[in-house]
Amino acid sequence: MKFSCCIFSAQFLPHIGGVEMYVQKISNQLVKCGVEVTIVTSKMKNTPSYELTDNGIEIYRMPSLQLMNTRLPVLKPCKETSQIEKKLQQKNFDLVMINTRFYPLSLFAAKFAKKNNIKSIIVEHGTDYLTVNNPIFDRIIKIYEKSITSKIKNYCSDFYGVSNACCDWLKTFGISAKGTIYNCIDTENINSLDSCVDYRHKFNIPKDALVVSFVGRAVEEKGVLQLVEAVKKINQSKPSLYLLMAGSGPLDKELSSLQDDYIKYLGSLAFSDVIALFSVCDIFCLPSRSEGFPTVVLEASYKNCYIITTDKGGAKELIINDDYGTVIKDNNSDTIMTALLDLVNNQDKIKKAAKLANTRLNENFTSEKVCENFINTFIKSEEHYETIADNTGI
Repeated sequence: MKFSCCIFSAQFLPHIGGVEMYVQKISNQLVKCGVEVTIVTSKMKNTPSYELTDNGIEIYRMPSLQLMNTRLPVLKPCKETSQIEKKLQQKNFDLVMINTRFYPLSLFAAKFAKKNNIKSIIVEHGTDYLTVNNPIFDRIIKIYEKSITSKIKNYCSDFYGVSNACCDWLKTFGISAKGTIYNCIDTENINSLDSCVDYRHKFNIPKDALVVSFVGRAVEEKGVLQLVEAVKKINQSKPSLYLLMAGSGPLDKELSSLQDDYIKYLGSLAFSDVIALFSVCDIFCLPSRSEGFPTVVLEASYKNCYIITTDKGGAKELIINDDYGTVIKDNNSDTIMTALLDLVNNQDKIKKAAKLANTRLNENFTSEKVCENFINTFIKSEEHYETIADNTGI
């Protein structure tokens, strides 16, 4: 009998985000290794309640209210919810993996696992409280997070992080993490997904010009406005940097209005176009106020971009010192400008650091490596382990 794992994620594809991509990569790799995977997520508009993927993953979508512009799905207690729960109870799962502690679906998952005597783990993806950049609402959200975390601890005691930074953040809630289940990328397929769009040619950027990229949600906490300000300051004295930004969100109009000959806002891009963008860029800058371990940093590093990011998450576990990239202390525009100017004036550093970071990525943060560690940690039954080992070579 195959080892069976149920993965709960409040948001999943077609909704795009870091947690969603993490769940997809972990799930696909586990299936390759012989694990039976079921994903339980929130039902969004125009998505089916049940889906069976080509590689055999079952996806159940629970009826939900989508609050905060889909950022906070809330489970609906209704007949369909009960029916899905009954179907899940019949699956005889060996492990329940819950992504992010503060969603109502996460609490449901922890209760479900305890009620059915299934081992469960919770994987933390953040390093700060959820925010909407409103002091009053942020205070309410903080109270909510503390409350639901206190409740979920009654049903599950095994917490992990996608980075050491996430594990440290859990201490805020009196939680001592048991370890890390790192974020990762599927290096086997990433090159084949490159759309090969030549963004340098598209925007008439000279071959020898330095190009900086940003990919992420167009929200204040990502620091994208400070990045634009930094590039504009540098180009005022001597135009030397191009900035290509991709994403979508509340700042769409503002970012579009800030465009000039050197700064372009591309809006939302397909994944294949994001990979193409990284292929023509020299530097990737993600000056976020809060991150877990951003997938986009790993993707940019895999395409040999020099990384500039803040110390507010797991990226510093890839950029372990200045030889690998630049970790800045905050996302003020002057701090970002200083980091960029250092590369403008010392361009020989870019390729050397990018190569070191790329090597570290391939040694530690591929889906194969993370899946191997996952199997060694959680699949201990000899019956299951022998089957899994045959598929992985571990």
